[in-house]
Amino acid sequence: MRYRRLHVEGATFFFTLVTWHRRPWFVDPVNVRLLGEVMRDVRRRRPFVTKAICVLPEHLHCIWRLPVDDPDFSTRWMLIKRAVTRAVRQRPGMSDVTVWQARYWERRLRDERDVAAHCAYIHENPVRHGWVQCPEDWGPSSVHRLSNSSQGDVTG
Repeated sequence: MRYRRLHVEGATFFFTLVTWHRRPWFVDPVNVRLLGEVMRDVRRRRPFVTKAICVLPEHLHCIWRLPVDDPDFSTRWMLIKRAVTRAVRQRPGMSDVTVWQARYWERRLRDERDVAAHCAYIHENPVRHGWVQCPEDWGPSSVHRLSNSSQGDVTG
């Protein structure tokens, strides 16, 4: 089945990506750093602004604002997922692993109020899942940079 994705120039989207069988790949800080490096590399080639992100052991949520001239988030995610998988597969004994579920979920955010509500959802997610007592206690989250980067990219 071929999925149709909404590509809107300059739009802001909320994404959820899940690991294969919810395997906790991102408990390992090395994998979290790898994901960040890959996302920054893809962003250099195919720009986008990360408004918020939180990486949990078996899934991640983020908000991207896409450029007016290139609304193709599907290719960006394909590049990210492929590069992370290739890097993991280079490790001994990992040559045939599957890192990601094949698909992901996206939602176009309507306005800044919608963005703010989804940012709060993203940052509260580790608390909701019982990993920490407050959002600031979760390491791989943009909650730590949000106060300094309210208009820009929180991933550096």
